[in-house]
Amino acid sequence: MTTCRIRTFKDEDHKIVRQMIAVNLDGLVPLLVKHSLGLPWTKVFLLAVPLGLFIFCRSVILSIASVGILLAFLWYGSCQVVSYFLHRFLDGDMKDIQRSYMQKRGACFWVAESDGEVVGFVAANAAREKELELKRLNVSEKHWRRGIGKSLCQTLINFAKEEGYEAVVLESIIVHYSAHILYQKLGFHRTYSYVPPYFFLRVMNCIILGFRYDIPK
Repeated sequence: MTTCRIRTFKDEDHKIVRQMIAVNLDGLVPLLVKHSLGLPWTKVFLLAVPLGLFIFCRSVILSIASVGILLAFLWYGSCQVVSYFLHRFLDGDMKDIQRSYMQKRGACFWVAESDGEVVGFVAANAAREKELELKRLNVSEKHWRRGIGKSLCQTLINFAKEEGYEAVVLESIIVHYSAHILYQKLGFHRTYSYVPPYFFLRVMNCIILGFRYDIPK
């Protein structure tokens, strides 16, 4: 197994970081569809609409078509959710990482490097007083289960301790299941949840979860 080192961001990392964010978000589409299929309204639709069409129209084709229409809607909605976050990230703090993180007090951006290749990253930004926010945690899929995400999070937690913060906070979309397991293993606990005011996020009940890690005194 190759070793991995954590270092601070360099300008030459910018392109690969943005590419990894896009790939990571694209991977959310099937997860969002699966999540949406478990919602009460989709279950009712899948039960009532095809059955109703079959009973009243005597059409198996229409029944099957209604399921296809729902799946197409959920896929389209998931793509719109991904586009929503992609726009926020790439046109927001990820547009100028130096300015967003490296040149700000109480902020930093680290990358994980393996054999000269950037395979993960995480950002820290001062949130409310005495709280540091963990943002943009990302590990390339082919490097999962190597402890890279844990190392990145621990690097940020150590930074928070050194800077005198009392807690590390973060937000994560509900379908990032593996990330939530990692956060809980590190000692984070859930603090709140909400759905942003965006149509497809609300229709698909894409809950944003808040987590908090209290730094031992």
